[in-house]
Amino acid sequence: MSLKWAGVILFNRKGELLLLLRDNIPTIGHPDHWNIVGGVIEEGETPEEAALREAQEEIGVRLAGVSLFRLYSIGGRGRGKPVPYYVYWSRLDKGLAELTLGEGQAMRFFPREELSTLRIVPHEVGILQEFLASPYYVCKAS
Repeated sequence: MSLKWAGVILFNRKGELLLLLRDNIPTIGHPDHWNIVGGVIEEGETPEEAALREAQEEIGVRLAGVSLFRLYSIGGRGRGKPVPYYVYWSRLDKGLAELTLGEGQAMRFFPREELSTLRIVPHEVGILQEFLASPYYVCKAS
């Protein structure tokens, strides 16, 4: 099976984005960086099913559904074969107290203005910028 990833950009009524702080373990990719909910698509799983499963595993929420934002290709250029990365989005009308951190060191909602001050997983910086400029974010966050 070839490696594929799925992630979901989650934001609240105020338009704040939920990010998770990766563990500080030197052997993982991008330790101590913030990233969106997501992970590897398992054998027999659709990308959408993977995004929903990852949300349940990482923040303890069973989302009713997600919408596809874009399909990206990450990696390549000397870092191995490019990997398909299916990025979804959903509004999350829950506070931090209603979420359960299942992976990583922390989770937090960030206003868009704070994103530039964070250490975000490099391939997700552009993805988040594109999402914030998209009609999906503008229409749903207001």
